[in-house]
This record gives sequence, structure tokens and C-alpha cells, in this order.
Amino acid sequence: MLMPIRQLVDIIQTHREIVVCDTAASMNAHQSLYHLTDDAYITLPEELDRFTSLSGLICECSDNSLCVEFHMHVVLQWGSLLKVAAWKETLTWSDVFFLLKDAGVSSSEMQPFRDSNPEDLFPWLYYGKKMDVLRRLCLRAKRKFDEILSLHDIRVLCHLVGDDPQRIVASSL
Repeated sequence: MLMPIRQLVDIIQTHREIVVCDTAASMNAHQSLYHLTDDAYITLPEELDRFTSLSGLICECSDNSLCVEFHMHVVLQWGSLLKVAAWKETLTWSDVFFLLKDAGVSSSEMQPFRDSNPEDLFPWLYYGKKMDVLRRLCLRAKRKFDEILSLHDIRVLCHLVGDDPQRIVASSL
């Protein structure tokens, strides 16, 4: 599945609403809520970096004249969402710091996490009921997709899937 753009173009011939997922778990979480058919989904290949696959797919879509007039849901786990929101394959702590600061987290709140893996921040945000921060990150990712696909009349929604249980916990809706 090294050429997901072909799959995307094929899907939009028969579906006006498609879903790009970073993992099978993300697909299951989305499908349990939206009930779209299996053939409306693209799951990014596990053997490649998911940000590289997703950004490549989005950029190729922006260059393809057949990639127009549909709704696209992008369903991501925490690590993938951070990379998309920053639009970077590799994140530094300062990238994460600025993303969260822009989303409403204060410097003092982030201080205990300065030596942590960014993955450790999700439980703190989720169980700390900082859903507004998670939603703002989804909105930032959505705006990035909108910017790249601006000439294609594609409505993009971005959803964040939590760890346990695997379900959508925040969205750009």
C-alpha cells in the first residue's frame, strides 16, 4: 500500500465521505461512531512513518485534479495528532511545548513534564478533563489540512482517538 493516493482517488469516485486513519484501532473507533462501510476507509501502512504517509497523501491529493468535493475524516492517535498539528515528522520538546501553549496550557502546568515523553501528556490532558486543549489541537490539525487542500472543496474533520478505551475523545467539529 505504498500508493494510497490511488486508493483515495478510487474511493472518492463512489463515496462522498472518506476516512484516513493512522491505525486499525483508529478505524474501529471511528467506525463504531460513524458506521461508514469498510471501503470508505484508508488505514496508513504500519511499516512507514505515519506522518510521512499522511502528509504525502494530503500533498498528493492537493496536486490531483480528481481529488475534489468530498468530506474527509482524519482519525489519529495522540502522537500522530501532535506531528500533524506541528506539521513535522520529528518533534522536539519545544515543538510540543509551543503546540500546547497555543492550545491553552500554561508554562507552569507543563513544567513537570519537561523531561517526559510527549506520549505522557495525553493521560494528563484527558483524565484532567482538558478537552478544550485536545479540541484546539484537532482544530489546528484541521486548519493545516484546510490550508493544503484549499482549492479542492474538501471538508476535513480531525478526530483524536484515546488509548483506553479506543474511542474518539476530541474532534474539530
